[in-house]
Amino acid sequence: MINILTWYAPSNNGAFQKNTELGIFSDMLTVKPTFSFAFTSMNYIEQNGTFDIDGVPMTDEQKAEVLAQIEAVIVPVEWKKNVRKQEPMGYLASTSWYVERLNDPSSGKAIPEDILAKRAEARTLISAIEAE
Repeated sequence: MINILTWYAPSNNGAFQKNTELGIFSDMLTVKPTFSFAFTSMNYIEQNGTFDIDGVPMTDEQKAEVLAQIEAVIVPVEWKKNVRKQEPMGYLASTSWYVERLNDPSSGKAIPEDILAKRAEARTLISAIEAE
């Protein structure tokens, strides 16, 4: 599992990552998170087990509070749409050479019907996601 919330002083910025059903949402922090405890720097990094506040290990209560804040973050709808569009857009990109071949006067070979159908499905899916 990868859940991360960090804050670095004196640079006064941090990083945020949250597991979602679509993958890992990442964002940079420019506003210091607010907790019931004071801190200058913080590292909550589940992946490698780093949990400290100003170089001192977090208590279980502090870890729970930070995790609750991570879980409460609402992932932007646009990010979700972009993740869902990656596969059909990748398919269109990987088969675009068929279109180039068709338009090449020295080749002019037709695009196979199954590729045309799958490309149409990909465009329809992308349009549906964008319309949500």
